[in-house]
Amino acid sequence: MSLIPGSNSSNIALLFTLLHKEANGVYEFEDAIIQSSARLERVKRTSSPGVVVAQLGVSEHLIDSLGKMAEREPWRFNSLLKVSLVRRELSYNTYLESIDQVSEDIKEEIGDLKYRITLRRIANPDLRKAIVNEFGARLGGRVDLENYEFELKIYYIDGKLMLVYPAKSSEVALQNYRLSREL
Repeated sequence: MSLIPGSNSSNIALLFTLLHKEANGVYEFEDAIIQSSARLERVKRTSSPGVVVAQLGVSEHLIDSLGKMAEREPWRFNSLLKVSLVRRELSYNTYLESIDQVSEDIKEEIGDLKYRITLRRIANPDLRKAIVNEFGARLGGRVDLENYEFELKIYYIDGKLMLVYPAKSSEVALQNYRLSREL
C-alpha cells in the first residue's frame, strides 16, 4: 500500500523542507509547478520531520523545470530544499519478496556503469548495511563509491523504502542554487 492511498510510485515526489516548514515548502512547490506541466493532486505529511510526500498528476520534465527555475529565481525556494521523484516504493516488511524483480529492472538501467547505493533516513548502521547489501548482492556489477556514474538512493520513510534512480535526473537540490548565487 502506498503512502498516499490510490497512488503508484511513478507519480510520487518526496519534498524535503526545512524542519517545521513543511507547509511553506509545499506552498513553494505548488507555486513553482504551476509553470511546469506537473499537477499536484495530494500531499501527506510523514512521520519524518521535514519530509512531505506529494502525489502528482503529471511529472514529466519536473526536475529539469525546477532546476531551471531555481537557477533563474533562487528566491522562490526558502523552505523547500530538495525534490526527489520516486521510481519504486517497497514496504520495508515485505521488500525481500519483491527485491528480485526491482533489482532486475534497476540492473537493466545500470548496464555496465559504475554505481553506488545510498540509503537515507535509517539511523541503525546494521540495518542500513543489511539493506544496501541485499540490493548490492542482486545488482552485482561495478560498485564505485567515489567515481560512480549511476546512483540508487533509497529513503526509508514511514515503513517504506522509496527508491530514487538515477539520482542525477530524478532529484534536484534547490538549496544548492540558492547557495551558489550567494557566493
